[in-house]
Amino acid sequence: MGTFNAPAVAAGFTSPTDTITVGSGGTTDQTDIKTAIEAATAGQTVLVYPGTYTITAKITVADTVSIISVGGSAVTTITFSTTLGGGTAEVITFGAGGVMKGITWDYTGASDPTHSMINSGTGLLVMEDVICLTTGNGKMHFMTEGSDSVTLINCGCTMELATAIVGSGVSGTVTVRGGVFTATSGSGTGMECFNAPTSGKLRIHGGEYIALFTPSNSCHFLKGNGPDQIVEGARVDGWGLALHATAGVSGGSTWAFNGCHFENITAGFGFFNVNNTGSNRMDVAFKGCTVFPTLDSTVLDVVSAPEEIFWDIDSSWNITLRVTAATQTVSGNVMAILCDRAGTIGLTLCEGEQHATGDLLITDISGAAGSNTITITPAATETVGGGGATTTITTNDGSVRLRWNPDDTDWMIVATV
Repeated sequence: MGTFNAPAVAAGFTSPTDTITVGSGGTTDQTDIKTAIEAATAGQTVLVYPGTYTITAKITVADTVSIISVGGSAVTTITFSTTLGGGTAEVITFGAGGVMKGITWDYTGASDPTHSMINSGTGLLVMEDVICLTTGNGKMHFMTEGSDSVTLINCGCTMELATAIVGSGVSGTVTVRGGVFTATSGSGTGMECFNAPTSGKLRIHGGEYIALFTPSNSCHFLKGNGPDQIVEGARVDGWGLALHATAGVSGGSTWAFNGCHFENITAGFGFFNVNNTGSNRMDVAFKGCTVFPTLDSTVLDVVSAPEEIFWDIDSSWNITLRVTAATQTVSGNVMAILCDRAGTIGLTLCEGEQHATGDLLITDISGAAGSNTITITPAATETVGGGGATTTITTNDGSVRLRWNPDDTDWMIVATV
């Protein structure tokens, strides 16, 4: 090592040998960023001084190494223009845990290497003020995760998107605190801002998540089949379908959105889509959230639904639930149900007290109710239509309008078509 004695920036340093410095000056240990990072052993810190560094090969990081810039991402950039081996290889891969702070990664190439900028490996990876750019014409991911947890603090990207900004694969927790993540373009299909951890937790606290390209209905802010997703205070702008739950989770799953703002969600694609072939309960909550422009109906689209979905949604939202499953338990304050299945549908209503003020309109839009009855059953000991156990829709494009009467625990039939 050289004689440069860098200031300690993290607890636990016992001597300057805990630190490797890299910069263009003659007083640092290294001038090449890849050499400096790969020279670090477990527990060491690489201090990166301001400047632009160029790499031509992938960087592999040892376990628990910290990479920390002295000046922050605005003045510290690592560029690359080659495919670094091609395929889906990552640009930098961490071992079992680590820290990266204050670095901008910039792909300046023109091809589509389908790289991920960052691979978290195993262990806990903490990133703060890490920015990913594609100033060339290539499409990439922000990062993929290994088997454990990832924390992103005020990170972000402005990039042409390959498939997902953040992928799945974590068994622990993905935590995002602030930052601005912008997909400047993409193929328009199969894009995700976040692909939820398949067996872990997703926690998003604030931040902006923006799609600037024209999306299709397979472009999602959040997609996956994780058991536990909580999003608070996020601004979601421009994605084709805001949320897409893809499969059942043993023991059930929770999707909770608190104080979020959804803007320019493409009309007609639906707002929350459930394509779930399992028999597990889902709890879905939207509390204190806003949508702009206001949709005539915020569509909650259920395809091959789980056994039960419990909706906990602000009563100010005009919620429409589209059902294509053979059976569906409808909980919470859904205001309208569209039955879009050629086969028989059995609907079980929520308890009347759960329903928001206003009528519940159930309509066949499949055109097949004349031969495949839609049966509507109230919950528990409640009744429908003046004491009946069920009511049905047997007319193509027919509908029934119900109103909850708490005095005799009955869903009154207001009108039928």
